Amino acid sequence: MISELIEGDISWKNPQNPHDVNFAFWKNSLLLDFLHSFNDEKPTEDHPIGCGLEPDVFVGQRIQLGQLRSCCFATLGRTDEAIRVLEDAVSLMEQVSVIPNGAILYSRSPALPTFQLRIDSAPEVTGNVFLKYADDTKPDYTVAGGVFPEIFYERLMTDKRWAWFNPIRNDERVLALAERVKKLI
Repeated sequence: MISELIEGDISWKNPQNPHDVNFAFWKNSLLLDFLHSFNDEKPTEDHPIGCGLEPDVFVGQRIQLGQLRSCCFATLGRTDEAIRVLEDAVSLMEQVSVIPNGAILYSRSPALPTFQLRIDSAPEVTGNVFLKYADDTKPDYTVAGGVFPEIFYERLMTDKRWAWFNPIRNDERVLALAERVKKLI
């Protein structure tokens, strides 16, 4: 799925190569454009990732794409855009964190009108929310995605492999967003 495309290429993790950020940004734009088009939705200035809509079956991918997009913006010197994208991704995480265990997330895509995922949260374990197939055709341990605040926080604040966040890590707005993420852990 989309996450395989994201994780399939790790060349963007090399902060010493200035061409990597351009490639990562291009790839991220392509994936976000595909996701938005696939779901027949339009991003807004305030909601460039989640489009201001309720979390759907692609919420984990949206958050992951948002985090990568934000670090690209940060390295490219586009601080306000980086923070706006982070805000949207953090907001999506907060929305997912209050969805009751067992609730169903739906697809907005006309191509997948019946696709659903079930929330299987384990907030006592670092606030992770797992997304499992809702139709019971897969074994219960099969995870289709998730929202992982602890990993998000580490990438944003401390992970040296995510050095593209360095230009904004000490920005007051980023520190405030990091505190919101920390509350989900």
